[in-house]
Amino acid sequence: MIMREAEANRRGVEIMVRFGGMTEREALDLYATYFIEDNRRRDGRDAQVLFGHQMPCVELRDLWSSFGLTAPPCEAFTATPEITHCPYDDWMSTGCKAGEPLAPSPGR
Repeated sequence: MIMREAEANRRGVEIMVRFGGMTEREALDLYATYFIEDNRRRDGRDAQVLFGHQMPCVELRDLWSSFGLTAPPCEAFTATPEITHCPYDDWMSTGCKAGEPLAPSPGR
């Protein structure tokens, strides 16, 4: 099951490049933002990790290494990354689509 998630993450990058008009690096950066924020939100704890998933920082490293790259630091990340584009399709709650710009948050 975990191998399928790794393959799905890699395929997500390929889809964003092919159909989203992104560079490979832009797509990887979107995934990095998502995984780093997910790890920061859970304070690095193994809490609420969905079945079939590894910890966010492990998924981040696996994804980047599958492209022959070294992932950005994840566990030591303390500041909240600014998310400017939807990192994945979230049609159930926000309706955003992967790679689309997000509306600015209130107060910005």
